Amino acid sequence: MLARTVKAMRTVGRFTSHEQVASDTARTTIAPTQLDITGKRFLASEPYGKGLAPLHSRYTDAEGTPCSPSDTPASVSLSN
Repeated sequence: MLARTVKAMRTVGRFTSHEQVASDTARTTIAPTQLDITGKRFLASEPYGKGLAPLHSRYTDAEGTPCSPSDTPASVSLSN
């Protein structure tokens, strides 16, 4: 399914993505960020853009120490 989605995204021309991201879930009034982009450019910025899912993910806490994602859900960041 990922490969089909990536193949379809490569054919998408310019589109507008509205993204609303906040670490503080109590602040739901944060305005979404508007991003005008093409499908190819979007894929180039994503870890799955080549049609392959990462084999592993590394979770770290706020200090960069590796941890389990269930250890500190409010302060864990995901990196590939």
